[in-house]
Parts: sequence; C-alpha cells; structure tokens
Amino acid sequence: LLLRRLPARSVAMADGALPREPGASDTPDLGQADTIDAGFVLDKLRTRHAHDAIYTRCGSVLIAVNPYKRMGLFSEAVLAQYKNAHSLPAEPPHTFEIASAAHRAMIHNGRSQAIIVSGESGAGKTESARHMMLYLRYVSNTSPELETRLYGSDPITEGFGCAKTVRNDNSSRMGKFTALNFDPSARIQGASLNTYLLEKTRVTQCGPGERSYHCFYALLRGASPALLKQLRLPSAEPSAYAYLAGGHTGESGGERTDKMLWAELETALAAQAWEGAALQELWQLIAGVLLLGNVRFDAANTDAAAVEGSSAPSVAGCEAVLGLQQGSLAKALTKRKLKVGGDMVEKDLSLVAAGDNRDAPAKA
Repeated sequence: LLLRRLPARSVAMADGALPREPGASDTPDLGQADTIDAGFVLDKLRTRHAHDAIYTRCGSVLIAVNPYKRMGLFSEAVLAQYKNAHSLPAEPPHTFEIASAAHRAMIHNGRSQAIIVSGESGAGKTESARHMMLYLRYVSNTSPELETRLYGSDPITEGFGCAKTVRNDNSSRMGKFTALNFDPSARIQGASLNTYLLEKTRVTQCGPGERSYHCFYALLRGASPALLKQLRLPSAEPSAYAYLAGGHTGESGGERTDKMLWAELETALAAQAWEGAALQELWQLIAGVLLLGNVRFDAANTDAAAVEGSSAPSVAGCEAVLGLQQGSLAKALTKRKLKVGGDMVEKDLSLVAAGDNRDAPAKA
C-alpha cells in the first residue's frame, strides 16, 4: 500500500509545550559526544535524570529512564509540538519524537515502519509504548469508535498479561506485537495485537511478594457476590485459593485497586464486543482455574493418587463452571489411559504426576 504525503500545515505553538532545551541540556544526544563508554553514558543519564530529563537520544535510539513519578510530558500541547516540528532532531528527546519519525517515514517512503521497545522489568516499556500509540492516534485523526477500541484495550492486556513482581507493581509478563493499519491518507483503519512468550508458570505459582495475573484478583475483589456465587467461588479473598496464596494476596500497589481494574475491564471488554454468553464463559474459565488449584490429593497415596475428600466442593465447582461431566474431573486428574495391544487400559498416576496433571490445563 503506497501512502501519500499529507499536506503541510502551519500551527502556532500551544502554551505549555516542552521547552526547546531539556531540563539538563548538557548531552541530549549521546551520538554527538566524543565518547560513549559505559561510565560516560551512565554519568550523563544520571545527571539528566536528576534534572527530570528522563529521555536521552543516541542517534535513532531513544533511552528512557523511569522517573517513578508522574511527569507533565504528554499533554496535548506537547503532542502538537512534535506533530508540527520542522526538524525533529532539534526538539528535546521524547517518545513522541520516535513515533513522529516513524509516522513521517511511512508517509514519505510509502513503506511500513517498526518500533522496538525493549528493557528490563520496570524500565517503562509499557508506558513508552502507550505514549507512542497516543501520538499516532493524535496525528491520525482516529475515528471516535476506533479510538475507543484502541485505547480501551489497555485494561485487557494489563489484566490478563501483567502481574506484580518484586520490582514492578504492573509488570508485563509477555511480549506484545502491535500492528497499526493505515489507509492512503495516513488514517488508522484498524489494529491487531499478538502476544507471545506468556509466563504461564505464574498462573499456578508465584513467589513471595509477587502476584499472579491481575485478572484473578480483579474478579475476586470487583465482581458482585451474585456473580461469585454463580461462578462457584467460595470466597472473595485471594488467600483462599492455592494458586494465589503462595504470593502477595493484597493489592498490587499504586493508585489503581483491583476493584477499579474490574470496572475498567468490564468497560474494555464491552468495547471489544465481549458480552452475553461469551463474557460469561471468560469468567467461568478464570474461576475454573482458581477452583482447579484447590483440588488436593491425599499425601498418603504416593503411588496411586487420590483426590482428598475435602476437595469435593472444588471438584464439583470446577466441573460446573467448565462444563465437564459430573464425576469426570477426579478420574481425569488421577489416571491416564494407555493403549495396550488393541485395548485401552487405565493406569494410576503418582502423587507428583497428578499434581502436574492438574496444573497443566491451568497453564494451557
């Protein structure tokens, strides 16, 4: 698809835009320095960060240092500044600059562009990507309906793909590939999001001070008692569920509570046309995972696993919400079928194998 160049426009600078010089203007572009050895780079980044200059340019690469506080760097005035800039390198380093450079190259060259956001946990990858998406929506005159769907998808990816770790209260536990589709007039016509390398082990176990994925806690703390009862969940406390009890069972931290995330999830899922039976099935799956984790096996039977009698309510609840035949789950967890000759025979699973067999579908 060949994209045509948009007509140039002259717009006056809005009040409140970023100054031409960043807070610490000693080295806004490391590519222009005489040396870029590790000591020099770290010293400059530390100095700029101390002056709230959290962005530093190194050629076409932007280095962002998490300020761990709110910064007034993403207002409409700042958006307008980078949209109307005649020379992006003359502007202070910013995520909007990266997004603007990619957008202009797409229009000028008629070719797709890619932006890679990388860094360690807590570095601010999710926020940086969100700010670039904000700029691209701003310059593309996105329709209100598409704007709602694009912007409203954030709570979904956070709820089902982010978790509290010891270093970050809202850490993305997967990789994301987001594609924005533009028409010949450079308007966003659609978008797609693919995830990969999801940390599935976090579903069944999380370490001290960490949590599983936000969606579990949002459901427990945000859903109505009637819905929890319908989902066969016996308690609204995360500590009542084995998959969650091993980690931090309180709020994740920050300004947003689990109940607030639940409200955002309901709105976001509705914007993506998740409603009725489909939405009910989604929450049934989440509840089924929690109930499955509460199925325990008799420790005395190490060679032939058997479900403890106290786990009967969890087994029955799991079968109900997942639509399984009554009485089938315990057998499926403790035995496996083998084909011997022309016959199918059942073999008991060991205590360890039964535990693995229970956790496998939860992580699927």
